[in-house]
Amino acid sequence: MEDIIYRDQKGIMAYLDARDGEAYKITSETKNLLLVMQGNANTDVLSRVAALTRVCKNIHEICPYSEYEIAVVTQKDNTFF
Repeated sequence: MEDIIYRDQKGIMAYLDARDGEAYKITSETKNLLLVMQGNANTDVLSRVAALTRVCKNIHEICPYSEYEIAVVTQKDNTFF
């Protein structure tokens, strides 16, 4: 079985449900953050967006100058983004 990963041009950001890539861990120098909220057949999109919104609001309480944007990404035609 192959791992499902999140990656960009620099490398692997995270392995599905497992761990973060070493180069992408949060440190005191972190300026940008990508949060991924995954679901399954038992978790509808609205519930996941609501949970992610709560997480973002909690981060904003700690980092009042932070901004966030929530995007729902779906799989199309058996290809991943």
